Amino acid sequence: AKCTETLQRCMLSMDTDDLALCVAALANRGNTSPGLAEATAALVARGPLARRVPSDRLLSLAVGATKTDVIAGVLQNVAQAAAATLKDFSIADIIRLLLAVAKAKGKPLPAEAKATLFSEAASMLGPMLHSLSTAEIIKICLAIGNSSGTKDLMESAAAEAEKRLPDMPAPQLLLLTQSLASLGGSHSSMRCIVNCWVSMLDPRRAAGPAPLTADQVVKLASILAPLLGGLSGEAVLQCLTVIGTTLYEQAVKLSLASREKAQQLFSDPLGFGRWIEHERLLNRLRDTRYLESALAAQAASEQSRDGSGRAASSEADGARHSASRDELGAAKRGQEPTCIGNADPAPAAKRPELSLASLLRGAGSMGSSVSEASRQRRSRSRSREGRYSLHSLMHGR
Repeated sequence: AKCTETLQRCMLSMDTDDLALCVAALANRGNTSPGLAEATAALVARGPLARRVPSDRLLSLAVGATKTDVIAGVLQNVAQAAAATLKDFSIADIIRLLLAVAKAKGKPLPAEAKATLFSEAASMLGPMLHSLSTAEIIKICLAIGNSSGTKDLMESAAAEAEKRLPDMPAPQLLLLTQSLASLGGSHSSMRCIVNCWVSMLDPRRAAGPAPLTADQVVKLASILAPLLGGLSGEAVLQCLTVIGTTLYEQAVKLSLASREKAQQLFSDPLGFGRWIEHERLLNRLRDTRYLESALAAQAASEQSRDGSGRAASSEADGARHSASRDELGAAKRGQEPTCIGNADPAPAAKRPELSLASLLRGAGSMGSSVSEASRQRRSRSRSREGRYSLHSLMHGR
């Protein structure tokens, strides 16, 4: 509050660069105060920012716009300045800039300003795709989406990503699938990605850790559902089968939100409801008695393992199974569960798994009502995917 008050007093006499620095700093802390809004208006009133605000400051303003909508008004000035001085940015910063502009909060950036920036960026990034990391290519695809003037860049990025599919970890492939979904199921790159998922999730594969958690499989299904119409008949059949079979086998591991989403997906006669075994899956997803007994059996099996080296783990797992049983009990009573097995207690739109805005912001606290054991379990389950969350990609981790 003191920083904002000081800024309000001094903003009219500050240099444009210094004012931009202060606005960006407060925005990146998620500040939503009227004082920041006044300072942003003062910055906008300074006019064009090109050559008056350095590239790192422009990037900081763009990232700040993903954390608060209070500075949305200056984003057009930022985009115009960045487009005019894009050669001053490193390639990594150009990608971060595009991603931030695409995911900014508040009033959308005017189409003309966005198209100019993205077109300039496309001309610089296109020739360098082969030298970029897979994470950077995914960030490019997530940022550009259907933006005007970027079709060629999206096509080239998809082709480059396709070459890397054999070595791509499943959580990273999940982000890539989401980022390229706008190409449609008839696109050759999307068909290759679907084939990769079919192979990766094939229940006949060699024994080993599951490539995705049960909740991630539901997320994958929700991404692929709109694309099924563009796939070949054989690919659709394979996709329905491997995803349906995986969910049938892992039904006990689904969070309540994911179970409800799976039921919705497999009840759609135009989507996953075409799977010949969809009724059997739906019955299992609705059978709380089965899920309770499976949880109990799984907990008993884990407790029977060697108790010496797994003491802390067993305690956390016991808490997880208890939470899942509580969730099932609440579902049967028609109540909101107090603790959800594999998901955060926040609404679905705020869960950080692949919600782009929340991933860009980073996952916040889980709330005081969530037990330490549940937090430990979620930390373990995210250890594989955390490296590939949009927030970690954004910050180069």
